[in-house]
Amino acid sequence: MFNTPKTKTCFKNLLGWKDHYDLNEIPSLPKTLSKSESKEYYQDYHPALRLDLIKACIPPNQTIEEFLTEQTENGIVQLLNQIISERKFQGYSKETLATETLLHGYGWAKDKIINEGRFVGFRITPTSKPGLNIQLKSIGFQFDSPQTDLDIYIYHSSKLNPVHSFKITIEKALEWKWTNEEYNFHAQTNEYSGGSFIIGYYQDDLKGHAINFTDFNWKVGPCGSCDGGYKKRRWKKFNEYASVLPVYVPTASLNNERNSFDYRDSIIDYDKSYGLNIKISAQCDLTTFFCDHRYSLKQALALKVTYLILKVMQFSQQINSIEENLKMMIIRDLEGDKDTNYINIADQLKQEIKSVNFDHEGLAQPCLPCDNKNAPTYGVV
Repeated sequence: MFNTPKTKTCFKNLLGWKDHYDLNEIPSLPKTLSKSESKEYYQDYHPALRLDLIKACIPPNQTIEEFLTEQTENGIVQLLNQIISERKFQGYSKETLATETLLHGYGWAKDKIINEGRFVGFRITPTSKPGLNIQLKSIGFQFDSPQTDLDIYIYHSSKLNPVHSFKITIEKALEWKWTNEEYNFHAQTNEYSGGSFIIGYYQDDLKGHAINFTDFNWKVGPCGSCDGGYKKRRWKKFNEYASVLPVYVPTASLNNERNSFDYRDSIIDYDKSYGLNIKISAQCDLTTFFCDHRYSLKQALALKVTYLILKVMQFSQQINSIEENLKMMIIRDLEGDKDTNYINIADQLKQEIKSVNFDHEGLAQPCLPCDNKNAPTYGVV
């Protein structure tokens, strides 16, 4: 998984497009296309990528700037999807690592939590590993009174203001109310580097009381001997990726502006749930990893964009305007040549992707683990 708009932005000028040798025929390209961080250009990878040849093959209602932008962005997205798909196909990478509903059941109506003017909720601490994303899938509430527009806040230990907030309305008391609110608790991004999140509410905003989920200790987790230990195993598996603990912040540590508080003032209470439950998932989001390591993907991206443009040229209705020997070269480079054992561009790209995946192995555990399937085994002979 990766964020498509962000990866398009960070990859768009990894390579650039050279201006045509005759600027009277094709004017200079904008900097958004000609700028190259690597000082390398797509035309260096294939002679058919001359701008006049490309212009002869594109639809008459599309400018060459629009075409090059479109094909470059398509190449970026398709390449990254191909890299991920290759690892999944080989069986040593997956997008979703674990999914868990933290509490299984409901609290009893008499198990009310006394309101003491605190901020209460869950502290979520993702394991500090590149590419790891802890995603809130849904949040549940169980209170003894209906609520209207109750404010829910998400704080991060490195930020002054809440990083997210939303309101919930609960029509029926005592029953679980689940929202569709989603949020990503990233472990490592350009914005976050470690730290913890806290999601919860201010008790002063609450009408009535929260219902506690009793007979559950957050330090111990689910019963190990119940249901064959299934819930316990799931709990342990998820805790490899994130810690989720109930906490409260005393009234004296809060401020009127409801800005973030000193996280050292948050106190864990292993026997409380504060009327909350969450469905949460540990996933891989390789956006930051791909952007940070984009130079290792330079050749693969050049091959991918070359392939896409040659395919357009091959099937273009304007193909007759291209010289015959050039058309034959395009077909050869797309399909290969058995007589000369020439490897076509698609196979060159596959080989490059395998090399990239080998180089990236183990750099972002658990999202880019090593391939142990084909590793050598050792034993006593």
